[in-house]
Formats: sequence, C-alpha cells, structure tokens
Amino acid sequence: MDTAAKPKILTHTLRYRVFLSGEAVEVVSFTVGVCAESGPGERRVAVVPAAVGALRALGAQVAVEAGAGRRAGYGDSAYVRAGAEVLGRAAVVGRADVLLGVGLPAASTGPGTRRGQVVAGLLRPLRNALTVRYWADHGITAVSFDLLAEAPGDLADMDAAAQQARIAGRQAVLTGLLHSGRDLPGSGTGGRDRTVRVLVAGDGPAGLQAAHTARTLGAAATVCDTCGPRLQDGTPRALLAALTGSDIAVVTARDTSPGMPEVLMGRDALTSMAPGSVVVDTTAEPDGGSVAGVRWGTAVTVPPGVTVVGAGSLVPDLAHEASAGYAERAAALLGRFAANGRFTIDLGDPLHAALVVTHHGDLLRRDVQRDLFRLTEVAGLP
Repeated sequence: MDTAAKPKILTHTLRYRVFLSGEAVEVVSFTVGVCAESGPGERRVAVVPAAVGALRALGAQVAVEAGAGRRAGYGDSAYVRAGAEVLGRAAVVGRADVLLGVGLPAASTGPGTRRGQVVAGLLRPLRNALTVRYWADHGITAVSFDLLAEAPGDLADMDAAAQQARIAGRQAVLTGLLHSGRDLPGSGTGGRDRTVRVLVAGDGPAGLQAAHTARTLGAAATVCDTCGPRLQDGTPRALLAALTGSDIAVVTARDTSPGMPEVLMGRDALTSMAPGSVVVDTTAEPDGGSVAGVRWGTAVTVPPGVTVVGAGSLVPDLAHEASAGYAERAAALLGRFAANGRFTIDLGDPLHAALVVTHHGDLLRRDVQRDLFRLTEVAGLP
C-alpha cells in the first residue's frame, strides 16, 4: 500500500461547551487513558503526575486507573493535583481515545475497547503479532513508539525505547559486578583488584550505555556486535572470540522476531569463560532469553562455574526513574499527533507512517503480516 499517495486521516475529538463571561466557548479535546501495567514484573506507569501538564497542554484530558502509579511511587492524589482524573479501569478504557501504556496497554484487547480507539506504547509488534491482528480486526489504531528508529530526522530526544534501554545497560554492569564480587577502582569504594574486563554483546543504546558505565567505573570494556557467522550452538564466532578472558558479559541485543529471543550465547560459549565469570542477560523474559540456561528474574550457575543472570526486569526495578523518563518522551511523541485538541493519524506524515502499525482495520507492517501468516499457519488458525 502506498500510504504516502493515499493518506488515511483519523481525528479523535470531544467537543463540549463552557461559559466565560456569559459567552459559550467551544472546547475541543481528546482523552488519554492510562491503566496499570500488566506485564510480568512490571512496575512502571506510562504517565507520571509531572507529565500530566504536558498532555493537557496538547488539549488532552487525562484519565488514570486508580493505583496505576503506586508501584512506581506515584500516588493517586498526586495525579489529581496535577489535573488528571482517577477512575476505575472500565471507566478509563471506556473514556479513552488514546490508551497509553509502557508495554502493551492493559485492557487494549478486552471489554470496553472500540473501533477507532488508539493504543500507544512500546508495543513490540513483531513479538506480539496475534495482538496486532486483534487490533486490526477490531478497527483499533496501534502506534508503536519502539519503531521510532525507522522514522526520518533526528528524534533522539523523543526516543522512549532508547531511554529505557540506557537504564538497562547501566544497571546491567552494576548487576554483573554485584554477582561477581568484584570492585572497580572508579567505583569510589577503593577497589584495587586487577582491571575487570567487560564484554558487551550488542551495540544499540543499551550496549553503548553498558560500555560507557563500565569504562567510567574503571573497567576495560569491549563492544561486540551480534552479526556474522554462527557456531552450531548459535553463538556468533566474533562473540565467542571476544568472550575469552572476559570477567563479565552483558547481553543487550534482542532478536525482534516472534517467539523466543535469538540465542546469542550458547552452552559452548559459556564453557569458554573462566569459573567465577558472570553473564547478565538483559533480554531475559519468562519465555527465555539470549543466553543458554538463563532463567528470568534469577541467577543460576552453569558449567564451568559461570553465573548467568536473567536480568530482564532491570528497568521495571527502577520504576520511579524509568517511568518519569518514559512519560516525558511519550508526551512529546503524542504531541506529534495532536494539535488544537485533536489527535490525528495522517499516514502521509513520515513519522506517523513509521509508528502506526494498524489503522482503519488495516495491518500496515509487512513484516508483521509475514510473521502472523507463519504463526497462524503453524497453529492452524484462520
């Protein structure tokens, strides 16, 4: 489909009348709804009280599910003081023109959703193809912030996915040190051991931040990309060579295909590391990760005495900071869709075209279409 030639435009508006000095004035608005996150181990919230003002400046009303910010340290009363309404979940879903989440917005596939509604967040469409199909089938528009890298122009200050990834990269190095029992000269605690060698697998925002953190603390850090020929156990040859002699390995790269994350560090690779070494897998989820033997949310020891940490919840564990950073960027991104109190989808806009996954019943991403076909064919679904 040539979206540039045939842009589809959808505008959400709510008009009501107020009286100023006896004169009726029309006010145009749309509602952003925020529910509590429902992902495993998730503690973040998509909007913090400090971001409510930015959304209201776009002409939006803000409705927040009661208790949605509690696990991130933001109470309901703070939202009310900021100008948001605090409601039950059903009321939030029913009122929202835009359901905003960190991950898949809670209740975005349940009762109360409606045609023309918008869901927005770090939707990871290639990992959630069946949910994307639901949205398309039900006429729901999906805006995925993690696709921002595909949009033209310098939008780094709006990149919510990269900001969250940088938190993961920084915390992964600190987690590796904790499990290794090592200290670093630059940590401020008087470490005097030999130079700690940190290998970072993946050169995205999380990987680059991990390397920067390690070097700042006095470690020798090497960044290795995860492309190139692979060994029988799935480990890239270049990564295996770099592992030799590493004290801590941080795995930050994630395969974006459906199903389990791509194995980047197989069992043969782990045996090349010395006993006492630590591998921190930031991609770990309940269904697996990028390192052989990893278990989400825990640390296990595998031969020859290497500790593998399933550290996929590093960002939710810092929910207060992470939520604030995410909310700031999410509000900025929504601002690129909103003007004069209207939330508009215009597929002729390159930014909209990059982020919008479903619209008016159409699934716009061919890569998701391919993966969805494969998934439904295997499952025997229509």
